[in-house]
Amino acid sequence: MDGFWIGAYPRGRPASAGCAGRLAYIHGTSQWSERVSVECVTRQGIPLHVKGVVIFKVGDDHASIANAARRFLDQQSQMGTRVHNIFAGHLRSIVGGLTVEEMIGDRERLTEQTRATSGTEMEKLGLII
Repeated sequence: MDGFWIGAYPRGRPASAGCAGRLAYIHGTSQWSERVSVECVTRQGIPLHVKGVVIFKVGDDHASIANAARRFLDQQSQMGTRVHNIFAGHLRSIVGGLTVEEMIGDRERLTEQTRATSGTEMEKLGLII
């Protein structure tokens, strides 16, 4: 299935409750990417310019779809900006706790920590990494 329509209602009320709702088209299999580029300072006090790419999509479960519809119903153009802000903040925090040697020697650790700390916020938006 390429995508589908979903209704979003105030405070999660179903349409039968008489609430005025809106419809949003959710691209179920679409993926988006967002480039992340931030200035960070390591634990050693060394400033770095860190670049990365985040690939994300709306989750396949009903809760994720509903969350994404509520958050981005009229703001789909804001999705990339919100993802960038989430990852930039967490990336700054993680890099601030590492040395340059740790970042270079164990890039997978940096990736996993960034994914783990950002994943919870992304789930609240109905998005998965």
